[in-house]
Amino acid sequence: MSGAAADRELIADMASRVFAEGCTPAAFEHCERGEWPGDLWEGLERSGLAAAADSGLALADLAAILRVHGACSVPAPLPEIFLAARMITAAGLPAQAGPLSVGPVLPDAALKLRRTARGHAVVNGRLRRLPWARHAQALAVLAESGEGLHTVVIAPPRGIVHGWNVAREPRDDLVLDDHPVADELVGPAGLGMSVE
Repeated sequence: MSGAAADRELIADMASRVFAEGCTPAAFEHCERGEWPGDLWEGLERSGLAAAADSGLALADLAAILRVHGACSVPAPLPEIFLAARMITAAGLPAQAGPLSVGPVLPDAALKLRRTARGHAVVNGRLRRLPWARHAQALAVLAESGEGLHTVVIAPPRGIVHGWNVAREPRDDLVLDDHPVADELVGPAGLGMSVE
């Protein structure tokens, strides 16, 4: 077994232990009621798994964590956090802490980025079935402008309409109507992921 493969196995074993400790009946019950599984999240933060995408791990290492995440049916948005963190990094934007979500997730959804008469950046559009949006501290979204596609980091708006997938994980709808965006949280879209 190569050094990288052995390290990946250690990472997966550690993730498996953390998930086994945190995936209690109470964590699943919180999720099914639409509540945030706080104890599970604290374990993910303590272990470093919540910030793994910002730690310089290769895509293959993150995939190893996510395989275990799926096998354990972990009721927490690690895939979304990993993707959001990579989008944010690739766009050259400041890292964001806490639970994150990404969008759009459906092909018929599109966001528009524009400048107001005063020069402020705003985003408009509708996002449907956004994973974990009600619990996210920030959303990493793709938005189109006359200059191309951008990664934009926004605070979740008010008025999120709650929904669920078949596993009772949050899948929420939200409308952005001239939703403000800080200039330092707009960057060129791209993922920039390396496998090794």
